[in-house]
Amino acid sequence: MEKQKIFVNNFNIYYYIYIYKYIYIFCLWIWVLTFLYYFDFIKFSPLYLSFFALLFSIYFNLNTRNKGLTYFQKANVICFELLILLINIRKHFFIDNKKLININDIFYSIIIFFIYLLFLKIFVNKTFYEYYFIDLMK
Repeated sequence: MEKQKIFVNNFNIYYYIYIYKYIYIFCLWIWVLTFLYYFDFIKFSPLYLSFFALLFSIYFNLNTRNKGLTYFQKANVICFELLILLINIRKHFFIDNKKLININDIFYSIIIFFIYLLFLKIFVNKTFYEYYFIDLMK
C-alpha cells in the first residue's frame, strides 16, 4: 500500500512535463494550434506564428553549430514547417477570407508566445535563447 501512495505522489504535472521534453519546443505548440484552427475548434489563426516558426526553423536547422539532427532530418523539419504554413495560409486567406493584417490574431499570437516563454521559465528555468541556442545546439 505504501508503494502505491509514493507512486501517486511522485506522478504530478511537473514530473510529466519533465519526462516529455518535446513539449518545450514551440513548433509543436504551433502544430497543435494549426490542427485546432483548421478543423474549427478555435477561431484564432496561427498564421503569424507559423510564418516566424518557419523563418526560425530555417535559420536554426541551417546553422552549422546545430549538431542534433542529420541533414535529412533538418530538411524534413523545414519542409514540415513549410507545410504547416501553407495549411495556415489556405485556411486564413481562402477559407476564412481574413485579411493579411488581423489585429486580433496578432494579439493572440503575442499572448501565446508570452505564455510559451513563461512555460519555459517555470518548468525548465531557461530563457528562449538558453534553450534553443545553448541546450539544443549540443
